[in-house]
Amino acid sequence: MNDQDLADRGEFGVDPAEYDAITGAKIADGKTSRFELGAKIAAILDIKLVENVSFNSKLELFSDYLHNPQNIDVDWQNLITMKINSWLNANISAHLIYDDDITIMDKDGNSGPRTQFKEVLSIGLSYKF
Repeated sequence: MNDQDLADRGEFGVDPAEYDAITGAKIADGKTSRFELGAKIAAILDIKLVENVSFNSKLELFSDYLHNPQNIDVDWQNLITMKINSWLNANISAHLIYDDDITIMDKDGNSGPRTQFKEVLSIGLSYKF
């Protein structure tokens, strides 16, 4: 992590900075990196659903042997690609991430591991001279 302010807060699962209990002065910087040792398994699916429509899915699972090996980190990416005609195409993507080491604050101020989800619809135009 290049941002020391984020590292000092302990963002993205790194160890936060240490502060003096009385003065509040920073004693030690937060860590800017994190080491994990474990096993990872990946599965990839790439199929053509119909003419000009394809589906790609990638699932990665990781277990950290050094810290809570029973908790599995999940990274799942899905993409549907559609070629509508010679100048128009569209993509739909969905990305799901869960990592119990990463704490996220919700709207009520509660902090803890959360499932992250992103979906994107994109439409592209192309023109050949």
